Amino acid sequence: MNFVKIVGAAAAALAFSAAHATAIDLDFSGYSYGSHVGSLDGVTFSLKGGADAIGTPTITNWIGSGELVNSNSTDYPTATILKFSFGQAVTDVSFAFDNEGYSDSGRGHTYFQAFNAAGALLDTVYYDGYDTNYSFGSTTGISSIEFNNGANGTDSWIFGVESLSAVTAVTEPTEAALFLAGLGLMGAVARRKSRV
Repeated sequence: MNFVKIVGAAAAALAFSAAHATAIDLDFSGYSYGSHVGSLDGVTFSLKGGADAIGTPTITNWIGSGELVNSNSTDYPTATILKFSFGQAVTDVSFAFDNEGYSDSGRGHTYFQAFNAAGALLDTVYYDGYDTNYSFGSTTGISSIEFNNGANGTDSWIFGVESLSAVTAVTEPTEAALFLAGLGLMGAVARRKSRV
């Protein structure tokens, strides 16, 4: 009988976790100019590539009301990549992107890239403009995103993210069904052993 209670409790916990995804809402506008932000609400921020790829990203208000930028200072030089790593897989990722370095002469082109936990590229978008709101929409299983302005061989420039939202991934229905089927099979085996 105790096993039946355990199976029931596990099934209830699975149903609860599947029904309650956690929202991530990051807004950098409230941070002080020059603040270094390495992590926030389970999201880690880092810099890669370029002259300024050491340290943590910084808050500036060059572009708007406050954004996390691809520099560990509040000015040039910059890193080519600003990376956001999530503590667990997310979906419904959207963000406000500010591009200080855009010009019609070829500078300012940025790739928005989403990766899974194994580092495989899930989605990529080439953005050519100043500021935008963008969403990875239906892309699921995102473990990290990168804002990359060095992929096309141009010089690095200041860009930033004003805000970002995402939802932690919920258990897929097929995974839940397999989990419950496995628990049921374990219950049947335990019940059969208790009769023997």
